[in-house]
Amino acid sequence: MKNRSLHYGIKCSPYEAMLGTRVKIGLKSTSLPESIIHKLKTDEDLETALNSINIEKSVDTSSEENIDVNEEQADIIHSKQETIIKKRRDSLHNLKVQASKMKTPNIDFVKAKLAKVLKLEYLMLIKHGVICDPFQELLCL
Repeated sequence: MKNRSLHYGIKCSPYEAMLGTRVKIGLKSTSLPESIIHKLKTDEDLETALNSINIEKSVDTSSEENIDVNEEQADIIHSKQETIIKKRRDSLHNLKVQASKMKTPNIDFVKAKLAKVLKLEYLMLIKHGVICDPFQELLCL
């Protein structure tokens, strides 16, 4: 999955930055209880388990309409929302840091480039006889 790989700029996966949690992959991301997951041996076992879950959900849909969100669930939802907002803020900050590094030239690189240019210009001046080569004068002494 492309969205679960670590992004260098935001220091987390895009999925985690948007949803505030790591990507869940495999059977643990399904609605199957772990006790059933551990019992699965074949594809047919998985299909049977999924069908039984779907049948239970279709029977219970009428009772779900009257369920109120209690305070504990509201706290969990609020906590997850805060986590998502924090992840997004951190991601934005990390992207700004990365962008500032890209805009600011590396001083060592600039120095090395300048030294190379000056050396080439110096050698061209010696070649055209504008200045004397100090090393040649030392050899002649």
